[in-house]
Amino acid sequence: MKYADLDARTYKKVIEAFNMPNSTKSEAAERDLKIEESIIPAIEIPLEVMRNAEAVVNLASLIVGKAIKAAVSDALVAAITAHAAIEGALVNIKSNILICRDRDFTSQAIKEGMTIATGVREEIKRILKIVDE
Repeated sequence: MKYADLDARTYKKVIEAFNMPNSTKSEAAERDLKIEESIIPAIEIPLEVMRNAEAVVNLASLIVGKAIKAAVSDALVAAITAHAAIEGALVNIKSNILICRDRDFTSQAIKEGMTIATGVREEIKRILKIVDE
């Protein structure tokens, strides 16, 4: 819930920035600055969720490989749940980078996010294969 609340508070700032007046050049410039300042954390938070969820998948993978059969299903459920969090966070990142003007930052964020998602997708396949044996 920590990250859900943090994400909601952060995205509220994005909405507030978009709702700022922009009738004059100075208002528009201030609005654009506030949008950029608020959108970066709105990308960083889902990326942090992805990192943490990846750690859960990696831990679950260790458990699946070494645990008694009764614990394997719990580890699999944890991995699948973490995978869902990763995919959801990646969708948020992809949406938010469309707003962000810092192309170096967005490039790094999407690269890291895709790397995590791709690795976890492969790990989930591997875990499922072990469980199905």
